Amino acid sequence: MTMQSVMNQPTTPPPSANRQIISRLQEVLRAEIAQIIGSSGEYALLDFPNYSNIGDSAIFVGQTILLNATFGREPSLVTQNRQKDIEQIAEQKWDGPLILTGGGNFGDLYPKHQHFREAVIRRFPDRQIIQFPQSIHFRDKANLESTARAIETHPNFTLMVRDEASLALAKDHFDCDVRLAPDMAFMIGAVDQPVAVDQKVLCLIRQDQETVFENTGALARLPQPNMVVDWPKEPRRRTMVHRLPTGVRRRLPRALQSQRPETPAAYEWLARRRVRLGLSILSRGEIVITDRLHAHILSILLGKPHVALDNSYGKIGSFINAWTQGGAFVQAAGIDEAVEKALLMLGREHAR
Repeated sequence: MTMQSVMNQPTTPPPSANRQIISRLQEVLRAEIAQIIGSSGEYALLDFPNYSNIGDSAIFVGQTILLNATFGREPSLVTQNRQKDIEQIAEQKWDGPLILTGGGNFGDLYPKHQHFREAVIRRFPDRQIIQFPQSIHFRDKANLESTARAIETHPNFTLMVRDEASLALAKDHFDCDVRLAPDMAFMIGAVDQPVAVDQKVLCLIRQDQETVFENTGALARLPQPNMVVDWPKEPRRRTMVHRLPTGVRRRLPRALQSQRPETPAAYEWLARRRVRLGLSILSRGEIVITDRLHAHILSILLGKPHVALDNSYGKIGSFINAWTQGGAFVQAAGIDEAVEKALLMLGREHAR
């Protein structure tokens, strides 16, 4: 199943500046992977984002597009980040690369992902391990040093990072091949809006530990209709389905059966479903205001005018500085400025 069969190709393409960014970043990713991966064959894709952060699913979808093209096949194994997943890797009879999913969880903000990453590095010193593009952030120097010790034990580990600050940190502290590369979600390419606009302004604002949003009352100045949302939480039944015995799954509706995570195709299906939802949410706004990196990236793919705010440790600003400057969006230092710029953008759109 290709991305084209799941997400419509654009009938009205994104602005020229966005198209140029998308094309350029896809070429950077292809070139980097061609240098890192020397031969085709079997490979594993680790740390599947089995949760409702749509941005991480966008990364996963982009990874599958690039890897399927590079290897000429889907991965032999896709895992989550549990101990039993490490044992499943060890049981495989082939010795191809182990590829860790990209994102923004390299560091100590999300310990489960980091502990899994270090466990894989320590457990498989004889395998090529590639960490796809990440933003790095450590709050505790001891955790940084622990990661450095794990990496120095591995002779064939490649760390790809998404911004200059992460690059500098990695080169200063980690004894491995470090490469600067854009986010894998750009491999999705330009997409059409799956639903019609029904909001003047859609604010997609984080509701987690990375947010710096303070509602100063500025949102009251937004024209109606408008809405403030975050990536939606998934119903509990979806994760419960994954735990049901095979015999029970077979009696479920076909759509639920296909969510089984035992195969690479099922993981990919679930990630694509989440990305479609994210594109539908963003499409509803004539203008988008967001402090999520992948709302920024998906807005570029959609050709959606938007205002980008930063997160708690500068991840979005650093990424924009490295890769997406010149696109059809603007940046703002806070919500008051973001509202001002969104109102100006609305005025320009209506003046056309």
